[in-house]
Order: sequence, then C-alpha cells, then structure tokens
Amino acid sequence: MTAYRNFIVGFPVRCTEILTTFYDVAKANDREVTLMLAVAAAALIVPFERLRLSGRKKKPHASGDRDRPEFSKAKQCFENLLCQPFLGLALWPSDDPGSWQYGDVKKNRLTEDPDQWAPPDGESCVTDKLLCRKLLTTIRNALAHGNIWVTPLEGQISRLIFVSVPEDSQTANLAAATPEDFRVLLESWVRFLAANEIPMGAVEESEHFAAAA
Repeated sequence: MTAYRNFIVGFPVRCTEILTTFYDVAKANDREVTLMLAVAAAALIVPFERLRLSGRKKKPHASGDRDRPEFSKAKQCFENLLCQPFLGLALWPSDDPGSWQYGDVKKNRLTEDPDQWAPPDGESCVTDKLLCRKLLTTIRNALAHGNIWVTPLEGQISRLIFVSVPEDSQTANLAAATPEDFRVLLESWVRFLAANEIPMGAVEESEHFAAAA
C-alpha cells in the first residue's frame, strides 16, 4: 500500500475509489448502503475536520493542515462552500432537491420508529435558503455519533436519515435522502475537494477519480 500524501484530498479520493470498485459486488450481496456509509464516514469526516475550525473556541485540527500554505486555497474554498446554498451549486448542481429533506425533530421522539417523526417521503423541506454548512454539519455529526436511521420499502432501504443531536437543545436537526441521492452528494463532495489547488503528490492520487467522474 502506497503512503498517503494528504488526508484532505488523497484520502477521500481513495475512499470513493473503493466505493466505485466494490459497489457492484456489494449490491449483488445486498450490502451497497453499508459500503457507502462506511466510505462516507471516512471520506466526509476526515477532510471536513481537517479544514474546519471546531468547537466554541474555533480551534483548528491538531494536524495543522488548515494553516499549511499548500492548503490555503482548499481552506478558502471550503469556507466559501459552507456559506453557499445547497441547491444549484457544487454539491447539488440542480435546483430540484430530488429526495433531499431537511428539518427538525424533538429529541424525545428519536426512540420511536422513524416513520413517526421523519418527514413523509416525497415531502421536501429543502429550499434555496438551506446552506451547505447546515446540511454537511448535520451529516458529519450523524456519521460521527452513529445517529443514522433508515426507512424500509418492500424490504429495501428507501431513505437514509442523518440526525445531529446538540447537547444544549431539545430539538435535533435531520437530513434525509435516498441512498442514490446520498451517493451523488458524497461523490460531489470529493470532486469539490479534488478540484482545489492541492500538492502535486496528491494530484497523482486524484487522477483516477477525476477520469472516472
């Protein structure tokens, strides 16, 4: 195994290469959503954490990647992305939200079946006012803390529900989508990272993904 050159682009690119390479095998064994969530837990969280300022004190990641000169463009593009609307731009180029939903749920309802508290299928709560920061942070928190639910349809997973549960609130945030639309978002996220100016060593690692996109 060749060494990682960086964890902001090279690592998530490798993660999506795994998804592409093994997706058909996983689907044939009815495990494609499991594979996708396993890949997302690494490909989204690791670069997200290394680029953002976290906590109330806005501390950078211990790696110091955020302040390295070679990642200055990546940092700026990441911060700009967080302030942009989700619809119609880098992560979701269409103005149509597809299956994406975003909303709130009372914490005390999370012990119930998700059909009792998640937005009904087909009812979109996503508007052009939803920022990437809210959606990505909700998904990041859900993946990091295991707050993932699914709704079934005829024995198959019809919807993934990601829930962010803040400690100081009685209300949690949720984002939901079909597995297919979540995969589109995940791959768009990695393409967004790969499109930024990155060290030459990482460019070599991203060529395969860029060619396959």
